[in-house]
Amino acid sequence: MAWDYAELSKMAKANGGPEKLIETVANDGVKTGRTQMLPAVGIALVVGVAGKTVYDKLKSYFADKKTKEEMEAAKKELVKGIKEYDDEHPDDTEPIPES
Repeated sequence: MAWDYAELSKMAKANGGPEKLIETVANDGVKTGRTQMLPAVGIALVVGVAGKTVYDKLKSYFADKKTKEEMEAAKKELVKGIKEYDDEHPDDTEPIPES
């Protein structure tokens, strides 16, 4: 693509000189790029927040599940221990005194 330098010179003169024209073009490009990036930044933000929320929920779910499983195992072990004690000591039928 060939530029018509006469038109470019006129455009530069209208914008305050070649340095000012180049600065204006660069600044316009930066502004355009920022505007074009807004949807991507918004999507990244939403995905990040949603991902963190899902991670926290899953972590909490599995932590609660593990705690419940440990509690059930402890209950079973306690009941088993009481039954074994009762089997070993069949003659201990005294009620526990109330305070």
